Amino acid sequence: MKKRYQKGFTLAELLIVVAIIAVLVSISIPIFTSQLEKSRRAVDLSNARNMKSILMNSYAGGTIQFPKKTENVVGAGTVSTYVAAIVRRDGTYYRASGSVLVDGGNWEADHGNGDYARVRKLFENTGFSATKVHAKSTKNEGWASYGVVLFSDGSCRIFSSESDIDLGDSSGGVFEKKLENILSTNQTGIEKAMGN
Repeated sequence: MKKRYQKGFTLAELLIVVAIIAVLVSISIPIFTSQLEKSRRAVDLSNARNMKSILMNSYAGGTIQFPKKTENVVGAGTVSTYVAAIVRRDGTYYRASGSVLVDGGNWEADHGNGDYARVRKLFENTGFSATKVHAKSTKNEGWASYGVVLFSDGSCRIFSSESDIDLGDSSGGVFEKKLENILSTNQTGIEKAMGN
């Protein structure tokens, strides 16, 4: 009677296969993580473009009206007249300087409460709902917060910050000075990602 010989894997062969799989996994995890971050940033870029479009269309349609005499220098000097939407990790915030008419009303007429609410409503009426920052990493020109600002000359700029943009106290131009510091940068991370 012949003895049947069954060939199987040796322990050495199994260890080699396991080692190859481990190497492939260790290579693919950073690539996967990087691609995941790129997709998160792509969501932020899409939201920022959408926000810019809303502000530009509202300005062109007359829903946002700036006073006739304003002093405005984009990226330097003074940021005195603007409408802005800022996205942070904890949500979206809206701002406007007091003299800007938003949907027929201004900050002074609404005793300091209405203009930001009007800007929020302006976005909500277009179907834009409040969002948060999706990007997780500030490395490699990433961002922890971003925003869109519309100026009195009709120009609009998307910008970002490596830290949460501190909205702080709006009295005495504190927020405007912070915004001016951010805009003094030639290109912020989100602008570089957009290729601007």
